[in-house]
Amino acid sequence: MSNSIFDLEQQIQDCWKITDDMGLVARHIINTCELSDAEVMYNYIVAIKDLYELKFQNMWDTFDEVCKEYHIANKLVGQERDKELQSLFDEKELILSLDEEEHY
Repeated sequence: MSNSIFDLEQQIQDCWKITDDMGLVARHIINTCELSDAEVMYNYIVAIKDLYELKFQNMWDTFDEVCKEYHIANKLVGQERDKELQSLFDEKELILSLDEEEHY
C-alpha cells in the first residue's frame, strides 16, 4: 500500500508543475507580445495559474490528512491485533494451567 501512496504523491506533485508552466508562458507573453495584448493575456493566465495553485493546495491538504488518518488507523489496527494476540496467549496459558491442575 505504501508504494501506491508514494506513487499518488508523485503524480500529484507532477500535475502541480502545470502552474510553473503557466507562469513561464505568462512571462513569455509579457516579453514578446504587444503590450496591451500581452497584459490582457498575462492577467488571464496568471488568474488561471492562481486558481489551479489553490486547487492543488486543497488537494494536497486532503491527501496529507488522508495519509495521516491511514497511518493512525493502521497503527490502531496493529495495537488491536496485539491486544487480541495477547488475549489468545493469556487464554492458552489459563487452559494449560487448568490442564496441569487436573493432572495433580
